[in-house]
Amino acid sequence: MAQNINRVAAVLCAALLSGCAMVKIKNVSPERYFEQRRGDILSTGELSPATRQEMGLLSLDTKACLSAPESCSGTLIESDEIKTEDSLAASAELWVAYAAEVSRTSPDSDRTMDAWLKAARYSYAYFLVFQQSASSLAPRERDTQIRDYYNYSVENVTASLFRRYRQGDSANPITSGSLPTPAGWNLRLDMSGLRENGYVSFPKELLAASSIGFGGIRNAFRRDGFGAEMVAVLPAGTFGSQTSPPSDLPLAGGYSAMPAPNVTCLLDFHGDDVQQVLASRSATLRAFDPLLESAAAIKGENVPLAANFTAGYGVWLARSNFATEAIRTLLDMDKSLDKPHLYMLQPFDPNRRVVLMLHGLASSPEAWVNTANDVLGDDDLRARYQVWLMYYPTNLPLPYNHQAVRQTVLKTLKDMDPSGAAKASHGMVVVGHSMGGLLTRLMVSSSNGSHLLDQTLQELRGKGDDASKVREELAPLLEFDPMPEVRRAVFIATPHFGTPSAEGVLAAIVSRLSSIPQGLSTRYSASAAVLATVSGRLPLSIDNLKESDPFVKDIAELPISPDVVYHSIIAVKNPTNLATATDGFVPYRSAHLAGAASEKVIVSGHSVQQTPEAVLELRRILRMDAGLEAPQSEPARSE
Repeated sequence: MAQNINRVAAVLCAALLSGCAMVKIKNVSPERYFEQRRGDILSTGELSPATRQEMGLLSLDTKACLSAPESCSGTLIESDEIKTEDSLAASAELWVAYAAEVSRTSPDSDRTMDAWLKAARYSYAYFLVFQQSASSLAPRERDTQIRDYYNYSVENVTASLFRRYRQGDSANPITSGSLPTPAGWNLRLDMSGLRENGYVSFPKELLAASSIGFGGIRNAFRRDGFGAEMVAVLPAGTFGSQTSPPSDLPLAGGYSAMPAPNVTCLLDFHGDDVQQVLASRSATLRAFDPLLESAAAIKGENVPLAANFTAGYGVWLARSNFATEAIRTLLDMDKSLDKPHLYMLQPFDPNRRVVLMLHGLASSPEAWVNTANDVLGDDDLRARYQVWLMYYPTNLPLPYNHQAVRQTVLKTLKDMDPSGAAKASHGMVVVGHSMGGLLTRLMVSSSNGSHLLDQTLQELRGKGDDASKVREELAPLLEFDPMPEVRRAVFIATPHFGTPSAEGVLAAIVSRLSSIPQGLSTRYSASAAVLATVSGRLPLSIDNLKESDPFVKDIAELPISPDVVYHSIIAVKNPTNLATATDGFVPYRSAHLAGAASEKVIVSGHSVQQTPEAVLELRRILRMDAGLEAPQSEPARSE
């Protein structure tokens, strides 16, 4: 009996002792698994498992390290138990955590900036360990984390430096040279990566793209890589022409680059190896235009540059007040716009061909918010095209707006490329929506000498001395040839033969409320006097959209240049019977144009240019135009 009791006791003791070392299996969800692998101070607010593991190997206290990272990072770097790249990664994350904490109360203090600079420096050193190209490291998860630490630290350093400058810490204009840095550091600015593209003015605001979100923009396009993605909001008039045009182009308006360009910033720490970099307190802040550069040289290696291609565009549109101004312009309220203005979504690039977009009635460049953004979201198209958005007074008659738009484009090209030899001065693609499509039609058509002018004069029934004066006034508007700069046109929901909607009750109200600027009436006084006997006034743009309007009938008969390939994108709400289908404003029968290289019918309302289907079709046309895709019905054009 006693022997059995002893045997049982021995078994129980063995079981208890073995139970202390027993491994148990726990079920882990996929979400938890990836969080454990990829979570870090930026994504979860906690140190990554890798950093905690490396600190644990050296018995470092997490709480103490987070409050005083200098000692802990020194211990990590000096340890022989941990690989150099792992100690650098852990040190970088510790400094990011510390910098984020102290920045809550004093974002621009010397202590905070010193912490961000050290976080960036450890991250920078991480990628120098094996003298490898940073692009070859990107697929590894730890490398992606450290790249994010670097980018986020550079973003904070850049933003803080800018705020310090704006607050008056430096009396000297910053284009290059020393920056207002914290004690013990020496930072210099290099803006040579921007000057080639026209950025010579210091911004009035510098925004971190990571802190900006937009309503109304469908997609945000960016490129992974190194550097802080920023938006530089430039002072008004930094780049462009707001002055009176030359006398040979009397109707031309001004032009300007988008005043909120995207910029990528790098911190390049001085030193030839890891040890020198970690000991250095000197660095160069380098600014790049991500449209011009996709990589930057760091210590003899080309590293991919991060880029955000949407943030600047969104900031500009959000602050433009285009929606309100479009209505004010239609009604000529406070004479808000009397000539076109051309907006370039980037400073002129001689090596990228132009895609010109023309909005419709009571609209503005905001009509292209998703269209332009999605076109430039295509890497291949962005490398080959630059987008120009025309903003024109939509209350004015079509002949006047046509010449004003045409002259504004020519003036811009002449100013940007006086010799006319650049690729940008040739092979333009014009995209017009609604009434903008009619302007596009005029840009690629011929007036048949004086035929259009004669037809108009006959319709106005001008006689005697008045007829001579009217001819003199209208000849510049009604005698034209196709623009040789244009080789392709895309008509979107365009009323080539007018629309019955322009004769409805709403149109009548708009017509009654709208007015022609006094300056225009004075310029065309003889024509206005003749029109007073016919219709009582100079025609408004909405008059030109009527199916019964003589001018819209005349331009529907004008020959389109044989050198221009054109396409149609047509919206209908009900595609069952195209003969009677409409988009709510333009019927299919008016939008259909014989001879088009392609016709895409989309189930949509009139604002079809914003739909994903229309954008995909436009991208297809542009890719075909650039020779990136073989067309089905026409030969590809080489660049």
